[in-house]
Amino acid sequence: MMDNTFDLQYLNESFAIPFNKTYLVIRTYPISWRLYVVADTICKTTAMSTCESSNLSHENSCFSLKVLQFGKLWNLDGALSQEQDWQVHHDYKIASRDLCTDGEIITCDCSYPLFSALSTQLNAYNEPTEYWYYMTCLEDDNGRHIETCPNCGKVLQDEEDENLENENQPIACVGCKNYHGETYNKVPLICAIYPSGYDKSTICPDWQD
Repeated sequence: MMDNTFDLQYLNESFAIPFNKTYLVIRTYPISWRLYVVADTICKTTAMSTCESSNLSHENSCFSLKVLQFGKLWNLDGALSQEQDWQVHHDYKIASRDLCTDGEIITCDCSYPLFSALSTQLNAYNEPTEYWYYMTCLEDDNGRHIETCPNCGKVLQDEEDENLENENQPIACVGCKNYHGETYNKVPLICAIYPSGYDKSTICPDWQD
């Protein structure tokens, strides 16, 4: 029963729509900033079934169930999803396709789009050296130079730094599909099973090919 002014607003469709829940089955791997929706429905049971069947029928892809509400994607536990319907500014799309521009749109591990561009600076010996830097490129947030991902907090590194980091990979983790090795807020995450790394021996009991 609608017995107050606020409740009566739900009779207005434009007011009520944001409060409605829609369940989306989206592809979360391979990682992309573009939202890849497999199915959308208002029935949670149907969405869960679709998500399960999608994961079973695709060997090289992963799918997840999200809730669309208030214009955002949410996890089933109510937390804000790292995957969103990112709207990249048109100028950065053009620049990314321009072969004369040393820059491109890349995707963070959390799905957030970043514009990576090449620049030059002088080193300690006054010699020019190239380096990659990162900028925000969304319609509502662009042009900011950043060192960490605004969405997940991951420290952004250029390719040379990443190669150096791979050289420092723990022996027990070499070749293991569980290895993560990324740094979040200056704290390295080796893998989900052993966040700080497995250091009891060089043979990890959870190593997987």
